[in-house]
Amino acid sequence: MRPDLAQQRLYDRFYRPVRFQYRDQQWEISTALLSGGASFRMAVERALSSTPGSRLQLKVVMDRTSIERYVDRVGRQFYIAPVNATDGGLRNLRPYYTEGAKTHGFEIVEQLGWRLPKHTVVPVAGGTILPKVWKAYREFVELGLVADDGAQIHAAQAAGCNPVALAIESGADTFKPQKPHTLAKSIAIGNPADGPYAIRVVRDSGGFAASASDPEILDAIERLARSEGIFTEPAGGTTLACAIKLIESGRIPRDESVCVSITGNGLKTIEVQQGRLPEVPVIEARLEAFAAIAGPPKAAAPAQEAGTR
Repeated sequence: MRPDLAQQRLYDRFYRPVRFQYRDQQWEISTALLSGGASFRMAVERALSSTPGSRLQLKVVMDRTSIERYVDRVGRQFYIAPVNATDGGLRNLRPYYTEGAKTHGFEIVEQLGWRLPKHTVVPVAGGTILPKVWKAYREFVELGLVADDGAQIHAAQAAGCNPVALAIESGADTFKPQKPHTLAKSIAIGNPADGPYAIRVVRDSGGFAASASDPEILDAIERLARSEGIFTEPAGGTTLACAIKLIESGRIPRDESVCVSITGNGLKTIEVQQGRLPEVPVIEARLEAFAAIAGPPKAAAPAQEAGTR
């Protein structure tokens, strides 16, 4: 292997970013963990004393034992929760990230007027969000904030990377890892670390799963944009396409409430729509050129007299 490639692989493996949240401010340290306690304390103190929002670039080697030890230490000493400390893979080694995902479920309940949707369709990538939405629902039920109406959780995946969906559909307790082949890159994780939990939650809640092909995902993106004015990325298109399939198959009754989780903005992946939509016209920087496309200006509304409404 060429030395530059070897160095890049080492960098990708060990130098992972860790974001630190302190009260209402956040800093990011470009490393997974430091090798010594004194250095770690110095780095955290430097982060806390730096300008809010700045980034600290520190390159150090990490290992799982160090992560466990020092994340505990920084939590006790500085009351800071690292939200994405990993061992170089896709697994979050601390609970702060996954527990934070419950806010997705909390906000669904709040925005629905403190009631649970009968069905919630959630995209599955690493499998973290889906179980936490369910946990958020159950916590609100146990606290007596919402009625337990038997909410069901359904999993949505792209057909080109659907290990969890296939396991649920076949009744298996475990999934078989896959090599992703889909345009839905943000959810293309062929060996999801939290996949077993997602399978269990869907099954325990009485939900089901569906998979959507790439053309179906793109059609759903356009359908959502035209009907609701919401432009989503392929992950959201996957969720909507799968929700439609679950309704058409009878898994979700048409007369029951459904929450479809749209988890990403379409501006991140505008390239997937190339060739499917009309090209945006390019005009000269003149009002006449704009009017030729937009049409003549509308008449202004008559001004209201003083004292009238």
